[in-house]
This record gives sequence, C-alpha cells and structure tokens, in this order.
Amino acid sequence: MNRAERNIRNENTAQVESQEMELTIRILSDLVRIPSFVDEDHDERQLAEHIKDLFQKDGYYQVEQQRAIGERVNLIVHDGTPPKVILFGHLDTVEPSSEMIDPFGARIEGDRLYGLGAADMKAGLAIAISAALRLKIPGLALVFTVDEEYKFKGAEKIVEEKHYNPRFIVNLEATDCEILNGCRGITEFTLQVHGKTCHAGRKHLGTNAIERTFQLVQELDKRLKEWDLTDVKNSLNFAGIRGGVKIGEQGDGAPLIKETPNKVPDIALPLLEIRLANPQMKQADLEKLITEIAKKIGVDLDSLRIPFYYGSMYTPASELKPFEEALRTSGLPIKYQDINSAGFFEVQMLQERWGGNIVVFGPGPSSTIHTSSEYVDISSIHKAQNTIDNFLVLNN
Repeated sequence: MNRAERNIRNENTAQVESQEMELTIRILSDLVRIPSFVDEDHDERQLAEHIKDLFQKDGYYQVEQQRAIGERVNLIVHDGTPPKVILFGHLDTVEPSSEMIDPFGARIEGDRLYGLGAADMKAGLAIAISAALRLKIPGLALVFTVDEEYKFKGAEKIVEEKHYNPRFIVNLEATDCEILNGCRGITEFTLQVHGKTCHAGRKHLGTNAIERTFQLVQELDKRLKEWDLTDVKNSLNFAGIRGGVKIGEQGDGAPLIKETPNKVPDIALPLLEIRLANPQMKQADLEKLITEIAKKIGVDLDSLRIPFYYGSMYTPASELKPFEEALRTSGLPIKYQDINSAGFFEVQMLQERWGGNIVVFGPGPSSTIHTSSEYVDISSIHKAQNTIDNFLVLNN
C-alpha cells in the first residue's frame, strides 16, 4: 500500500469512527434525558420502552420484555440464536441529589457529558446498543436489568427464568477502560449472642454478651482468612451492635433490651457484613463457621439471619486473552483493576447460574459515580466503544 492509499484508508477509518461516536453519543444523550431512578413517581419503564423502540425500528433483533417487579421490566435483545456473547447492564440509576444541576440535561462541556447516570451506567448501555445496531454480530445478546441500585430483583428474575450458556459476558460498568475480571461477593447477617447477667460488681459470675460478641468477631475474622485466595481477600465489617439486659420480648418475638450500668449484659445483637473472596464459599459454609466459633468460645447463639448471600465471581486472566487482544487492537494498554478495591456487581449472579467468562469493562471516570457532578468523558466512551467493537468482530 502506497502513502496515498494509506491516507485515503485512514481518512475513511476516521470517518467511520466519527459516525460511530455520533451514534453512541446521540443514544447516550437520549438515555440520560429519560429519568430511570426509582421512587413513587419514577422507575425504569420509560427507558426500557425507548430502547425497545430503537431495536424494533431497526428490525434485526428480537426484543423480550421480562416482568421483574410489578410493571418494571428487564430487556433481552437477541437475534433468535443461543447467545455466545452477552453485553450486560442495568437500566436504573440512583436518585438525583439536590446539588445536581440539570440531572437530565445531558449537557456537553468539552470532553464531558454531564447527567444522572452518565457514567453509571448509561454510557455502557449506549455503547452496547450502538455496537448491536451497527455490527449485527451473530449470537450477540443484550441483557439489561432493573433494580441494580436497589435490591437486584431484575438480575434475580433473569437467572430464575432464563438459561443461557454464553462464552463471554461483558458488564459495561464504568472501569476507566481497565479490565476487572471479578468481584468479591457480599452478605450481611444478624444474630443473638446470649450471655449471663449478674451484678456488675461481681462480673466474674456472669458472661458479658457484648464482650463475647467482640471475641466472636475477632475469631471469625481470623477464620475467614482460611478462605482467602492469593489475590482476593475476605473482608469482615462489624457494622453495628445493640446490647444490654433482656427484659422481655416484643410482639414479633424480638428481645426488649435495657442498658443497665449495674448489670452485666446478657444479650447482644450484632450486624455484620462480609465481602466474600472465594467462589467456593457457600452460605452453608459461613453458617457452619459461625457455629464452630460460638462453640469454641463457649457462647450460645440463636436467630442467625442472613437476608442475602451473593458469592464472588472470578475469571482468570488466561481466559480473557480475546479481550486483551481487543484492547491491543484499539491501541489501549492492558491493565487489570484490583478486585479487592471493587464493589459488588450483579453480573456475578449470571456467571453463577450460566457460567462463561466474565469481564467488567467500560468508560470513565468511575470517580464521578453517585456524585452531584456525574459525568463521563467522551474520549473514554470512544476508547471503550472501539474495544467492544473489536472484541465482537474478533470473536465472531
């Protein structure tokens, strides 16, 4: 190829990329202008309807609306074949803060597009929608859920009713164009720790339930290290505690507690949470661990309640070579984020049920998420879009 031919090709490539970005930014602007936070007057339905209309007008894809919570729906976009690659995201945002200026304006200032959900994660949705509309890769599916910022009910409904077996699931959350190949799980639990009350002046005759609770927590923190992985660690947070002397029960059976300085407390109700490192650690393992520790330190427990238990997810970097190649093709460095510094991603539920290699990847800056000045860098969207496009084409 001579210099003139190369110049013509570069000009054509730049024109194509410009058109792609124009589409992606136009889609993103429209998404930001549609409120999708959840309160008495708002939810994700209008946004879901808008996205459905985009694909129905295009005519290539099938669009499924799956009821998740009342009238709120998940969206599943596919070409009628079993999905090989799933681009995943959530439709909801947090509520706008009183300090946020024009949260639905989608205003552009220089390289920044401002608005509620611009980074978390309507930019990711726009990238997925743009790629699907332009490329039409066989076996590509888009899965968009509701309720991610709240109670994960959308993701729970997806895995309850759908049974896919994808090779890759790409969650387009904001990662500053870096790879996140896993996340720690999360659980929280409460329990009742029972001791023995007595006069505070003869404390040796009793068992202080609050002190024993701290002992239990310290021992649990040590034992959780047995479940650590090489690069991913468990993290125990002692979130709160109520304690004192039990003086009766409420109508629902919950204990009535009085703080009495002259008595050794005989009951404590701690609230604990764990960021879970090891996908092999199940809820039954945690329950067994707590029971063993209680027996070891000689304390009685009851009313152990675990309202939710979402395990961790992990894909070895060795399985993500195709995604690394897409980054290289896009001229971007290959950088993995520290899983121990990341939050929980509901895509974990999909991997747990469906398998497949998981990668979390999207534009940035992630530092603006849930802030009053949330924005996304347009240049970062460009980089992420090119990477996703290259990944889909290279793995077609």
